[in-house]
Amino acid sequence: RRGDRAMGAALAVGGVAGVVFRIRPMTPQPHEPDIHALVRACDVHDVPCATNASTARLLLDQLLPRAASA
Repeated sequence: RRGDRAMGAALAVGGVAGVVFRIRPMTPQPHEPDIHALVRACDVHDVPCATNASTARLLLDQLLPRAASA
């Protein structure tokens, strides 16, 4: 639970450039409410969030070149 709050706080202050969180849509997970809260926080704070491999690749292709040049 503390990890969720720490991530939410980092999102709120602009400390996160993007989130990659793989979801298994065909298998119910006990932490699904936490995952949905994280995705909602990304939406609220306009932070890109990838929940599958294809979107993660697109997101990382955009974020990693910026990190390397910073």
